[in-house]
Amino acid sequence: DESCIKTLDERIIEDPLFAVNRAERLLALFLLNLEKPGMEAGGATVPGGSDVDFLEDDHYRIMMPKDVVKPTSSTTVKTN
Repeated sequence: DESCIKTLDERIIEDPLFAVNRAERLLALFLLNLEKPGMEAGGATVPGGSDVDFLEDDHYRIMMPKDVVKPTSSTTVKTN
């Protein structure tokens, strides 16, 4: 629906905090679900890794509910 896209565009333009938060979450989703798994599968590394250390813990838990704790340079504890 084009009205939803227009509404989102307007909100991004009118609300800088919304735009920054949205960009932060989209970057986190990309790093957590695409870049990090792809790098690990290919055996590649980058300085600093693909860690998402810029999200608050409660935001991380919403985005990655199976992770018990936010990953750091150590391993992540997963529930299964």
